[in-house]
Amino acid sequence: MQLSPVTTKEAASALRNCPLVAVDLGFSNTAKSCGVAHYSEGGTLHTEELTFADAVAAVAGSVRSSRECVLILEAPLSAAFDEKGNPCPRHDIERSDPPRWWSIGAGAAMALAALHFCRRLHDRSPADVRLNLVEGFVTGDKSKDHSTVAGRLVKAFLGEHPAQWFPVACEGQIVSITEWFRAPSGTDCPVILKPKRA
Repeated sequence: MQLSPVTTKEAASALRNCPLVAVDLGFSNTAKSCGVAHYSEGGTLHTEELTFADAVAAVAGSVRSSRECVLILEAPLSAAFDEKGNPCPRHDIERSDPPRWWSIGAGAAMALAALHFCRRLHDRSPADVRLNLVEGFVTGDKSKDHSTVAGRLVKAFLGEHPAQWFPVACEGQIVSITEWFRAPSGTDCPVILKPKRA
């Protein structure tokens, strides 16, 4: 599998005809903590709540049936460090009140979950598949309905739900998820897609 970060809104728009999967990532031992939304070219959106392992299997199944696919993961897919090497926000959106840095609390746990998710997905996918990666950033939802969040990410990607797009930016060092494991990749960071709260 070739993991290819989508780095701009324009690049994402050019991929709207590809099969699309969004995952509101969770990292629980037994709970169905992951929302998965599959969108096919015919306009069908299917959502489900799955365990972490079942979410990996479901996305691997979607990827296997296509030579190119878009994956939106609602989890930090990059890291940023200041000039001293300390973690810092990747964009002003992480400075919101309360702060939601990639390195704080749930952000750090989800960054680890994303790393493990992508590694397992890489190991289960054919070598000739191209997976275009976008980061989802959803805030303010108190709902445990993870499939709704995943569905909203799909609609935002397709332009059917209001959203903002943010490039990863800081004055220090930026590290992409593609540098964290052995997948053939570059060092570009996936763009951040933030749907408007419902």
